[in-house]
Amino acid sequence: MKLVFFLKILIFNIRVKYHFRTFIENIISNKYLSMKTIHIRILIISFVILLAACTNKEKTNLQKERTDNFPSMNDASKANLSAGETYQTLLQSFRISRSQTDSIIYPSYYGGAYINSNNQLVILLSDTTKENKRSIENILGSGNFILKKCTFTYAYLKQIMNTVTKSYQENSQHPSIMQNISYIRFQEDKNCIVIGLLEFSEKRISEFRENISDSPAIKFEAASGYNSIESKFQLSPGTFVRNSKSIYQDRINTTASLGYRATMSDGSKGFVVSGHFLWEGGSLYYPITEEGPFEFIGSCVKSQTSGKIDAAFCTIDTDICDLLQIPHTNVHMIPVRSVPIGCIVRMHRDQYANTGKITSANVWVTFKNGTKIGEMYTADYTSEPRDSGSAIYVSTAHNESALVGIHQGRSTYNEAYIVQAQYINETFNISCY
Repeated sequence: MKLVFFLKILIFNIRVKYHFRTFIENIISNKYLSMKTIHIRILIISFVILLAACTNKEKTNLQKERTDNFPSMNDASKANLSAGETYQTLLQSFRISRSQTDSIIYPSYYGGAYINSNNQLVILLSDTTKENKRSIENILGSGNFILKKCTFTYAYLKQIMNTVTKSYQENSQHPSIMQNISYIRFQEDKNCIVIGLLEFSEKRISEFRENISDSPAIKFEAASGYNSIESKFQLSPGTFVRNSKSIYQDRINTTASLGYRATMSDGSKGFVVSGHFLWEGGSLYYPITEEGPFEFIGSCVKSQTSGKIDAAFCTIDTDICDLLQIPHTNVHMIPVRSVPIGCIVRMHRDQYANTGKITSANVWVTFKNGTKIGEMYTADYTSEPRDSGSAIYVSTAHNESALVGIHQGRSTYNEAYIVQAQYINETFNISCY
């Protein structure tokens, strides 16, 4: 087929060149045409050829410009990207319809998925029959994935996670047990639920299993304490914003990073920042210099630091809207519903992006003030206190960046927390623009 196509193109080019040359010869040799008419026709033909050449050059430059706007990827990054696309294809096949708001029905044999250290998508199957393997292969073809045997199904793990987190959030029937929990992780790569206990002992483990859940899918580990989760914020000159109202009294008139732009259903434009940084009713200021003066740029109309989000939404003056674009990027932010463990993500900073991998895709944590926030991602990228609220994104196969969420903070045991953008947008009824 390729040879036939090539021959057709070759013949077409020969015909064009022949007729074009004949056309020119006829113009010049036609004795009934004046010299002026010949010159005009030749000029018109030259203009058409020049215009076509410029158009092709412009297209080439545009393609190069689009490519240059994105960070170059080595083979490992390309393989990771391929695995991430395969993961999205797999999840899409589990959806009831193509709607982005519908639910997912997981196959009874599906145990989860993650990207391993070799940048391959590992798909876990609780029952590795030929039929089940063939079902996955029919969906994905010969993509960058491997199949692996596991103990528990994803549906069962999700059920246990929901049971535990419900008791964790309510904190009513067994407060002493719940108060001893620092975090709860849905760990797909380990095919289990991991619970971090402040007081790690057989007695406290037995209390949990007797009163909450005795599932063999739950694993326990020692946690370092509430104070391990930090939410400080400082930002370098020229890129930070200042607040006037915070949930922490000692953090009023402090600074943090801009997140991502969004718009409300009524068309009001604004941006997302960290919820613990700016509380509802507070004002946001842009510093001309580190010491000031500070220019008022917006007001916080929505803020929440509980449930699934730690975020705030601020409406802004459209006259200074350009100030609120994510700097140094030309990418289109498209919210993403989920990313697998092992997926490469980037945290946008002032002059560059810090890169790391997702280490857990569903984590509930308790802050030192008692606040519980859940269904966050954890990642191993580096960050500083000033990065609170920074946008987290992942590259896609279409030279775009899919928005994952915002940087919440990090723990003293060097783990970053990410609040998911999909939950922020759903809670505040906003959309990216």
